[in-house]
Amino acid sequence: MKLTLTTADVDGRQVDHLLDLPEDATVADLGEALQSPRLYLGDRPVSPDLSVAASGIRTGAVLGLGTPAPSST
Repeated sequence: MKLTLTTADVDGRQVDHLLDLPEDATVADLGEALQSPRLYLGDRPVSPDLSVAASGIRTGAVLGLGTPAPSST
């Protein structure tokens, strides 16, 4: 599965990513690829046990690395 997403760290730095993950990748796998054990979709922590496909993470998402992602409004 190909994903284009943005990550935001605790300092507010944002980085764009183009990822190619296996179809059965978990959020934990995605976190490992992004070097963050805890991912947030908006202000919601995402369970590392979920598959990426079932997590709500989609192309264009902004993920927080270890902290909630900034609001897009």
